[in-house]
Amino acid sequence: AERLKVDLEAILPAGCQVHHIHAWSLTSEKPLITLHVSGVQEGQEAMALTAIQARLRDAHNISHSTIQMDRASNREMADSPSCEGGNKS
Repeated sequence: AERLKVDLEAILPAGCQVHHIHAWSLTSEKPLITLHVSGVQEGQEAMALTAIQARLRDAHNISHSTIQMDRASNREMADSPSCEGGNKS
């Protein structure tokens, strides 16, 4: 799970964090995953969701996912780097 977390965070804007990752398989051909992404700024949810879904599909062969976006509060935005703008890399 840690490698997946690091991989997904690398494609997201700085300040986003992936957590609460749960992965399992119904069959060997159908892996599933649920996860949360925190620090997502208002208006950035669709970009983050699309990027994560594409990475899960293309790099990890996971096409069935449930992803919860936890938008940053005003207090979090003032206290920490934001999850907006370009990629970290």
